[in-house]
Amino acid sequence: MIPNNVTAAPRPHARFLFVTLLVFLLTILGGSLRIFAQGSSTFAWREVSPNPGRRFEGPALVINNRLVVFGGFDEALNAQTRVDAYDPATDSWSSLSDMPVAVTHVLPVRDGNTIWFVGGFVGNDPGPATNIVWRYDVATDSWSAGPALPAPRAGGTAAVANGELHYIGGFADRDDTRTEHFVLDLGNPVTWTTEPAMPQPRGHSAGAAVNGIIYVFGGQIRHDTTPIDQSEAFAYDTVSDSWQQVANLPSDRSHFEPGTFVYDGRIII
Repeated sequence: MIPNNVTAAPRPHARFLFVTLLVFLLTILGGSLRIFAQGSSTFAWREVSPNPGRRFEGPALVINNRLVVFGGFDEALNAQTRVDAYDPATDSWSSLSDMPVAVTHVLPVRDGNTIWFVGGFVGNDPGPATNIVWRYDVATDSWSAGPALPAPRAGGTAAVANGELHYIGGFADRDDTRTEHFVLDLGNPVTWTTEPAMPQPRGHSAGAAVNGIIYVFGGQIRHDTTPIDQSEAFAYDTVSDSWQQVANLPSDRSHFEPGTFVYDGRIII
């Protein structure tokens, strides 16, 4: 059941997790990477080894205690396939296997040793949306194709809940914002099915799953032409197969997907 007392609230003891958040954001922006090092009661900045390539809008994940950055745009808006991993223990970067296709506006979702990349905009900006799905194997540092989405999408919300991969909303093209909700059974990942659509169209929303409930926050309507940020938030209950509106964000916003994560049963934005 979706809790009806969902509110936006600070979490003081989760301060250290903003270290991860800032590493994500600054790595995606490229250039020199600075991270927080926590003292006894305060945070302090220190500079670490620079990212091998300046880039932005490249998704990132922590994998085996390394920060891994996938693709992104360079300063000329050329999409990249390179994958780089930062090891804080040695303050050094290393290269992993390139992405098979240069794609942006896609968020990685992890299920065990498999990381899923669903849809996205292909190639240099402005690229078209795609229905292609890729799987990255953490153990073998290799890529393989997954089952294609029923339709091209980019900038949608992706989350894993109860053994299923959910892809919600996103853009069918540069300005066509959608509500559709596609689901893939990770126990038998062959074909996507369609579940109840999100109540409102959204792209560039933040999302997270907690206790079998997928939350979708904010986002925008349209991508290129006069995009409008939103504050509404919705929750999908995977058991009852139903949507419910929950507390709005404190302000309209979008493009905060990389800085949204779950800690201690709460969603940190």
